[in-house]
Amino acid sequence: MCTPRQRLIDAFEFTHPDQIPVVYHPSPAGLHVHGAKLLNLLQSLPPDNPISFSDIPGPDPGAIDAQGNYHEHRRDGWGTTWEYRIFGIQGHPSQYPFPDWGAAETYEFPAVPLPGSEEETSARQRTREQSRTYLTFGGSASLFERLCALRPMDEVLIDLATGDGALLAFLDRLTEYWEAVVAHNLRIGTDVIMFGDDWGTQLGPILSPEMFRTIFRPRYDRLMAPIRAAGRRVFLHSCGQL
Repeated sequence: MCTPRQRLIDAFEFTHPDQIPVVYHPSPAGLHVHGAKLLNLLQSLPPDNPISFSDIPGPDPGAIDAQGNYHEHRRDGWGTTWEYRIFGIQGHPSQYPFPDWGAAETYEFPAVPLPGSEEETSARQRTREQSRTYLTFGGSASLFERLCALRPMDEVLIDLATGDGALLAFLDRLTEYWEAVVAHNLRIGTDVIMFGDDWGTQLGPILSPEMFRTIFRPRYDRLMAPIRAAGRRVFLHSCGQL
């Protein structure tokens, strides 16, 4: 019997998987809306990624306002506060960790496990155990979307168009941070390093091809080169009309 790991490898390499791989996304929104009917369906059809569903999620009672509507603010590990109004659906930034790109010079990125640390050793063991059955994914690197989570999107687009030096300097620091994340994932044996930037609107690309190739392509190359050199796979997610 084909394992989920081999099924995904066959799909990636176009070597005729025994069936189309099924990968479930851990968003709580669907289960919250559809309840037991969807939960029973997910439990009856095992996915090809290591995820399981055992209950139906719901918002914390403290996140329900006086009118009975869901409304919540949460601060993430990057220091951005997000406002949520639909449970299980990504919110919008409501407060940013620094007021401008110049102030971002002293911004501290989330910690990455150090080589040889206990945290990295534990991660390597989990990855090794998981890889017996599944293809392992990690990284979740983002350049453009991360910029738009740290400062307002209209400001990001204007500063990219004008070639703002402070933004580009921060983008270099962000690329260095993701290099450390990639290196960590390579050390622990992750099979597929993931990237996620939604580059398209409903009508076309957000940026001109020239701006993408000038600003972002070299940084993607820099991040993806060691992955390819290590014989691992790159997974780049992007939504929209590209």
